[in-house]
Amino acid sequence: MIKKNKFFVHAWQLNGFARLNIKFIRKLEARIKNKPIKYLAKDIGISTFVLRTILRRGKRKRSCARIKNIFTFIDFLGLQRDEVERNIEHFKLSSSVEWENAKIKFPLEVNPLWFRCVGVGDFSVGYNKWRYYVIWHQNSTKPMRDLIDNLVGISPYFWLGGYSEKNERLLIPSIIVDACCSILNISRKEITTTKFIKACLRLPKAYRIQVLAQTIVDDGYCDKVHNRVSIHMKNKQLIQYLHKLCQSLSYPSTIITRSMGRHKTSRFYDLILTVEGTFKFYNDLKQMMKIHGDFAGLWNKQDRLEEVVKKIDLKRLRRIEENREYRHQILQLMKKGIITTNELIDSLKIPRTKFFNLMYDLKKKGLVKSIRKGIYSLCR
Repeated sequence: MIKKNKFFVHAWQLNGFARLNIKFIRKLEARIKNKPIKYLAKDIGISTFVLRTILRRGKRKRSCARIKNIFTFIDFLGLQRDEVERNIEHFKLSSSVEWENAKIKFPLEVNPLWFRCVGVGDFSVGYNKWRYYVIWHQNSTKPMRDLIDNLVGISPYFWLGGYSEKNERLLIPSIIVDACCSILNISRKEITTTKFIKACLRLPKAYRIQVLAQTIVDDGYCDKVHNRVSIHMKNKQLIQYLHKLCQSLSYPSTIITRSMGRHKTSRFYDLILTVEGTFKFYNDLKQMMKIHGDFAGLWNKQDRLEEVVKKIDLKRLRRIEENREYRHQILQLMKKGIITTNELIDSLKIPRTKFFNLMYDLKKKGLVKSIRKGIYSLCR
């Protein structure tokens, strides 16, 4: 069962500009009474211009003040921050950018789909004079544009160019990037690094599933021949953390190293979800799609995943699960001490052939050893 988890991000956790509503501005004016703006600004530690901007009642663009300065003023007055963010009338991340149709209300409710807009796949981090920004590269950015519009009511900027002439590049709105970074306690420039996946390991299950889903959309492949899903990357450490992510979700997976290039000097790594892991991932994804719609799926790869799952032998999967449970029971019984074949078979109530196959697997993994014929103990 996938729980409907949500995180909340407050206005003061973001960098941006905001305008307070007129009713609340009147409350602030009553609070400061007739104290001259010039001296009040000096006491607060902000400029006179900034304070006038905060208290301005007009709706011009310049009436938006920095979030940081607004809450410095609010803290000085001793008002509750929660009350202030409820009275934010307009929010934007740049003094020059306006979002007329943005659905931005504080505190922000950050559901698992927000983490589809950041990640280690086809995302890259750029830098200009003022800040880091996140770009998503894809042949078609429409699924991501539709998702962003659904989340915050913003039509993000995108353009052609990148890895190829037909490739599209999409600028991820900073409000989404900053909200995710705030939850993970990382910086923007760490979005495409192992620190991102490492931080995601602490997230609830629904969020981790969506992080994995986006990585599969970007760098994954649904293999219809072997009925499994794989992720192909050059960064070994990143693959190892993605492997830990799969383990945290109880998706059986393995890492394969491949040598490529003319002289086999380039190394790439494949994280492969086993047939069982692929089936579990698919079931979890379908549950999330019932809650969040198609946005929670694999987008352009969802149909291929459906084809892969249709070919999976469910009887074989049930046998794998059953054998895992038997192996667990054997190890629990052997914790009491040395035990014989007949004692184990009587306890498990399984055929002798099946028992010896299970013991062969346990001995191969180095968990059990044979003291002499028909007598076993745990490996210490």
